[in-house]
Amino acid sequence: MNYKYKNRGQAAQERLKHEVTRALVFIETNPPGTAAFADTSSLIYLAKTGLLPQFVDHFQVRIARTVLPELFLDQKVRHPETRFLKEALEKCILEPENEAEANPGFLVDRDKSSTPDALDQGERGVLRYYLKVGAGFILTDDHKVIRTCRTHRYPFTSTILVPCLLYRYKLLIREECSQALTKIFEIGYFNDHIYRIARKVMISLSAS
Repeated sequence: MNYKYKNRGQAAQERLKHEVTRALVFIETNPPGTAAFADTSSLIYLAKTGLLPQFVDHFQVRIARTVLPELFLDQKVRHPETRFLKEALEKCILEPENEAEANPGFLVDRDKSSTPDALDQGERGVLRYYLKVGAGFILTDDHKVIRTCRTHRYPFTSTILVPCLLYRYKLLIREECSQALTKIFEIGYFNDHIYRIARKVMISLSAS
């Protein structure tokens, strides 16, 4: 029995190590200037932590048209950071209006689906915009979008890794990175495992 628990613990440690390595590779291959296709929740999390200005200043943030209604829905009640969001939009690249209607092939069926795991309008819009440009990465914390990205091998990352991304390229100091990780974890719907990955990535970046 003890061997069983020991092997399970070792497997968990190996998995954590693998995911940290994968995150570090992602950071190294996506320097400032890279296109980032951000969904609604990631933009709100970054606004709440105060990281949105740095992110849009140094990355080519692209926003799908379908994200806008979600972003400013009930803005006075739900999103007191609306001012940061509106200011950030001025530096973002908004999806051209004449391109916002088309659907990439694999999304057509999901568009008509009423199943619980179907992508909503904002999620489809982010993926559609990424597919039209064909470069950069998707910034999301939505499990359905993450599952789609993994299935089709689209590059993506979680918002909780953005502080590490900014830290790697000297856009944040370590203390700022650490505080931002804690704040995103507190306001978002992240599990402890994701948080541990982000902390270990920060530690690895500090040692390099």
